This record gives sequence, C-alpha cells and structure tokens, in this order.
Amino acid sequence: MPASALSDALSIIYRALFRIEVKGLDNLNNAGPNVIIALNHVSFLDAGLALSLRNRKPVFAIDVGIAQAVVGAAVREAHATRCRSIPMKPMAVRTLIDAVKAGNALIIFPEGRITVTGSLMKVYDGAAMIADKADAEIVPVRIEGLEQTPFSRLSKGQVRRQLVPQGDGHDARAGEAHRRSRAQGPQAPAGGGRGALRHHVRSRVPHHLDRPHRDAKR
Repeated sequence: MPASALSDALSIIYRALFRIEVKGLDNLNNAGPNVIIALNHVSFLDAGLALSLRNRKPVFAIDVGIAQAVVGAAVREAHATRCRSIPMKPMAVRTLIDAVKAGNALIIFPEGRITVTGSLMKVYDGAAMIADKADAEIVPVRIEGLEQTPFSRLSKGQVRRQLVPQGDGHDARAGEAHRRSRAQGPQAPAGGGRGALRHHVRSRVPHHLDRPHRDAKR
C-alpha cells in the first residue's frame, strides 16, 4: 500500500474511532526528511498512530513483542528494525543511524516498552545517540488518552476504561524540533558539537513527553 494511502487510512480510523486530534503538526511538517519522532508509549495503538503522522514510510525501532501485537500488520508496511532488547544492541543502533543519514524518518519510543504506571517510564539514550551520530532533528510527540483504552497495560484500578472517549477526545502533541544549532547554547557541555545535542535531548525531550495524563480514575 502506498505510504500516503496508509497514513490517510490510519488517520481517518484514529480520528473516527478514538477521536484523536493531532496538535503541533507544523513542528512535524517543518522538520527535515530525516527527522526522529520520539513518542511516549502508552498502548499497543501507538505505532499505528505514529504511522499516521507521516506521508512517507518511516523506519521503526520497535520491540519484537510490540511488532507482533495489535498493530503488527501496519508496522510491517513500514521498514521496521526490530529490537530484542532495550537498550538497543550496537548493530541495531548502527542500522538506524545509517537509515536516518540516508534521509529516512525514524519513529522510536525512548522508553522501550508500554507504560505500566501511566507516567513516563525510564527513558533510554538511543534517540539522543542516533540524533547525535546522524545529525538529525528530534520532534517529541506526547500521546494522551490511549492509555484509557483496552489496548494499554494499565489495570482497571489505574484508569477508567473506555474504547471511545467521552467529552474531550484523545490527542497527540508534537513539540518543537530539537537540533544541534539550538543545542549549542550557554548550557551546553564543554566542546559543544554532538555532545551538546545529546545533552540537550536528554534534558528536553523527557520533559515534553512526561506531562500529566488524563488517566485518573474518576
């Protein structure tokens, strides 16, 4: 299936069924072709949502178990580098760096697994390292609401389950792109360059991803 057709179909499904609203699209559209899209991981639906954000087929860094779950068919339509462990093995990282350098967008979940707390889990350094080596931009995207669906790993005691949201719908919010030119500021580590970008991403991206979720049980 052509990438644009797959993206459009997924966008329609997520808007109609889950009432997903994507905010900050300009931040995604204005990023370069080899952008790294870093998302928090709240459900098995996240990969399909990520695919709906790009008209070109991206490269996925995704756990084998997630790739074989609900969105497996959609992910197989994209180029997926499947990682058997987080943090990623050096060969997997090298493959992703080369793919981004070649002009591909990369979708990555820096936590490496779906949250079991409703908050951001431990964030690994893979996205920052790849951005560093490939001289790429990172756009953080925060997903809110899909953790309330039956496709999350939260218990009924943690969230109020609902397949179709009541009141306000779910959303995905894209933040500003992080790039080396912005990272080389007064707070950058000595020497600047690639180390500055990695330092910048480590401090800024988790902050955007770890905003309060609307998952409190009422």
